[in-house]
Amino acid sequence: MIPAVFFAYLLIGPKPVGQLISVTGKLRWRWFGLALAASAVLFALYFGVNFGLGAVGIGASEPVPASSLPTDPLFYALLVILLTPFQCAAEELVFRGAFMQVIGSWLKHPLFAILLPVPLFTIGHLYDIWGLLDVAAFAIAAGYLTWRTGGLEAAMAMHIINNTFLFLLGAVGLVDLNATESNPVSLVFSVCFMALLTFMLVKLADRQGIARTAGPIPVADRRPLLQPWQMNQPPLRPNQPYWAPPAYQPEQQPHAGNPPVDSPPAPRAPDPSDR
Repeated sequence: MIPAVFFAYLLIGPKPVGQLISVTGKLRWRWFGLALAASAVLFALYFGVNFGLGAVGIGASEPVPASSLPTDPLFYALLVILLTPFQCAAEELVFRGAFMQVIGSWLKHPLFAILLPVPLFTIGHLYDIWGLLDVAAFAIAAGYLTWRTGGLEAAMAMHIINNTFLFLLGAVGLVDLNATESNPVSLVFSVCFMALLTFMLVKLADRQGIARTAGPIPVADRRPLLQPWQMNQPPLRPNQPYWAPPAYQPEQQPHAGNPPVDSPPAPRAPDPSDR
């Protein structure tokens, strides 16, 4: 999927392919690593709280059936670690990269670019209504982070850590990866956590000075709107309005085919011999 989205981006117009990733035209590895670390810490706390509440009977889920467990957990975990980053990066390049930029080129307000790809991303997940709302909240958070940080790094980090943790927990039988049903309590917990994670990543981006635009905003040209010509010299009449034609007109050069206009002769100084 990654080569396909890059090729499609080239067909849209003559843009550097790197701008699909960030405003700098490349993946900002330092910022990506910080976002990965912050997401990993917060997701670890989130799953720890979830399992702790489940242990005391709050929001406890059903036991994972044996049919949902992988036959070789170690090999499954290795595949998760190796392939999940590419799977998440491909989805972000499509939905938060290409789709958001195309929509943003048509509709200038960022809400259109953030919200319109959400249904397309959501319908690709086979969950009940609570699960689909959870996926939609994730898509909105990822879209906002992409717009707010000027690139896909934060959304990719959040997506990679979320999927990797879920798949690894599924490999050891703590999460049922084949479950398609959720509940309102899980939705509320997930939305609150997603809002917290988004807030923390935005604050981290501001502290690191992450660029949001491709360059400085150009200074607006503030020329007078009612002055169709340049006032190269002050008007000879003090009360002349600034929008009026200049009172002084320079001498015009004669055009080809027109005889030059002779100026009147200058007065001759008196000669003593004429007396």
